[in-house]
Amino acid sequence: MAKRTTKKKATKSKKSKKASKKTKTKKAKSKIAKSKTTGRRTAKRKVAAGKRKSAAKKQKKRAPRRSEAEMPWPEVRAARRRKSEGREQRIVRAFERAVNMTPNALAKWLETSESASVGTPRKANPSESVGQWSGRRIIEIRNKNPLEYEAEDYAHMRKVAAYVARHSAQRPKGDVKDTRWRYSLMNWGHDPLK
Repeated sequence: MAKRTTKKKATKSKKSKKASKKTKTKKAKSKIAKSKTTGRRTAKRKVAAGKRKSAAKKQKKRAPRRSEAEMPWPEVRAARRRKSEGREQRIVRAFERAVNMTPNALAKWLETSESASVGTPRKANPSESVGQWSGRRIIEIRNKNPLEYEAEDYAHMRKVAAYVARHSAQRPKGDVKDTRWRYSLMNWGHDPLK
């Protein structure tokens, strides 16, 4: 007889668990139904509030960022180096996307009369335009080993990428093959017809 009573107790506890699950789901459904009738989204609000609380807990667990004033000098130097390396890589990628002419093609282009016909004259050398000077500088940079780039090289790369992006947005309507717009871009190492 003892065996039968334990089985009955076990079945009763299983039944009570199932019943409690059913009541929980009924309650949740009734809440959603109530919210639909009243126009409120209480169930969704509760879920969103729970997500916000868990996000707040995660933020509390993270170590606070230290300012440079709180770090020892070697850490400051390493952090600055990491930042500048990422910045320099982005500059090089933008430059490589902007300049689509090879150094040889660019050198040949800079010797043509069309190249000399566009651009504003430089203050240092009025016989040469700013674009032609930039083209010669681009050839120097492209022929350099990337490990030997200096601050001036990165500055010029940024300038070239910005100029090409800005000037490309001003594309004239129609055929651009023999336009001053294209010639100017080609002085800066970008052939829009490629």
